Amino acid sequence: MKRPFLKLLHFIYFRIIGILKPISFGVRVLLIQDDKVLMVRHSYQDEWFLVGGGVKARETLAEAARREAMEEAGATLGDMELFGIYTKFIFHHTNHIAVFLC
Repeated sequence: MKRPFLKLLHFIYFRIIGILKPISFGVRVLLIQDDKVLMVRHSYQDEWFLVGGGVKARETLAEAARREAMEEAGATLGDMELFGIYTKFIFHHTNHIAVFLC
């Protein structure tokens, strides 16, 4: 019962965000060690994702990547390089995502 409820909340959240905050910035981190990539699966979604999340106010992209890696995986990042910047369109919401390689 918990999982369908979380999925519904996630669905509603993105509809509201599309109206209130039509553009957002996020980060993802491609954490590679021994030819393996670390992925996370959230309780409110079925898919696997790279570690990452939203960028907070007055936070740089690199700071957000380091914070998200610590929060989601307990990882302290060393040297990072920008892999690319991607755009995702969800309903009326535009999400720009910076992907770092570490």
